[in-house]
Amino acid sequence: SNNTRHLAETCRRQGAVVYQIEGESELEPGWLEGAECVGITAGTSTPPETIAAVHAAVMRMGAQQETTRTAA
Repeated sequence: SNNTRHLAETCRRQGAVVYQIEGESELEPGWLEGAECVGITAGTSTPPETIAAVHAAVMRMGAQQETTRTAA
């Protein structure tokens, strides 16, 4: 969606390495190598189950700590 593309571009402008995906099957384990922090963001049209599946996949790839922040 346009909203998701805008979120990705905003993160890029702040210096983040950004991978825009549609679902967990598109994740590449190498993307997390050497990362100190991994963030997940999604547009309003992204189904909650898709976000949860991506989150679970990132955790399986070796994320060590979890902090959740949501927009107010």
